[in-house]
Amino acid sequence: MALSRHPVFALLLVAACGGDDASSVVDGSVHGDAPLWDAALPDCDHTEVDDDANDRDAEATGLTAGDEPLTICGQLDARAPGGDGRVDVDRYTFSVADEGDFLIRVDSANGRDVALLTAGVGLAAGGPEADRGHGQWVGNHLVFFASLEAGELVVDVVAFDDATPAESIEYALRLVPDDGAARCPPGAEPTSYVEAADGTGHRDNDMATVVYDPAFAISATASTTDAPEPSASRATVTAGMRYKLGGVAGDVTSPGDEYRDRDTYLIATGADTNELTVRVVAPAGGADLDFFVMPVAIENADPVSIWDGTQVGTTGIEVQTGAVLPSTSYWLWIGGYDDTGVVWPTSYVIYLCGESY
Repeated sequence: MALSRHPVFALLLVAACGGDDASSVVDGSVHGDAPLWDAALPDCDHTEVDDDANDRDAEATGLTAGDEPLTICGQLDARAPGGDGRVDVDRYTFSVADEGDFLIRVDSANGRDVALLTAGVGLAAGGPEADRGHGQWVGNHLVFFASLEAGELVVDVVAFDDATPAESIEYALRLVPDDGAARCPPGAEPTSYVEAADGTGHRDNDMATVVYDPAFAISATASTTDAPEPSASRATVTAGMRYKLGGVAGDVTSPGDEYRDRDTYLIATGADTNELTVRVVAPAGGADLDFFVMPVAIENADPVSIWDGTQVGTTGIEVQTGAVLPSTSYWLWIGGYDDTGVVWPTSYVIYLCGESY
């Protein structure tokens, strides 16, 4: 079972702003306008019973995830945020019968009314390596993919804000069996775009640095001339469409963060695309490649990740699904984690698949 590094979400409203040359792409905030379902909650396999206590001690659902979807329903109360911006945390335990892949979704009629809504799943025992997957509310829902081992796990749903929200948030969290191998699988089609603007020193398209210790942080690079791969690299990913990019993580020394080479691609979503799957494929046993999906930063502002693929390991595969806004530009940032014993450089292929949910 691959472990995950520990990115943390920003506590402020993220904006997917412009700043590139795509006049045809309309960028907006991570909040959408249309709810996915009406005020009536869907059929619930477990409904929250103790909101006062389950922010500390996980509430037992008695549910077992297996071949059929299961749904946990709850409410994030409209409370004054704490010092870390948390308004409310709902934590639940459930079991997994057999190791398998799952797609975790959170739907809500009013989730857009809070500055930030996140969810994550991990080992019930906790600890620094408990994380098995996490996602952030973007537009009108939250979704992420996770491979889960058999046993007891815990899932958290968390609301952040910088003030007391106007109302409580009813939500439905679904765990749906999934097939990770079939999620935007590799294909033999020609590569649509090959990295071409990294420069002789492999630094021209870095855009951002990423550190995990002593705290997770993404910062703009010091260079004011960095640029994502040019407009020809734009993958306008529409629902049902695949797009294939190719690049190389260069043989360079890290300039001070957790990664050696960093490559950034400018992508865009089609008018009907509100989910995106990213699959990064590299030679097995080689480098540990991670990626982050970031709204386009204005000028030299620090970028903010809305979701990521940061599993620890050198299997050569990194895959994740996340919510995105339609008709919006993003940076797709790829980094070669600075592991000892890795042979550099390493080539990689990126597959992008758009969906409409």
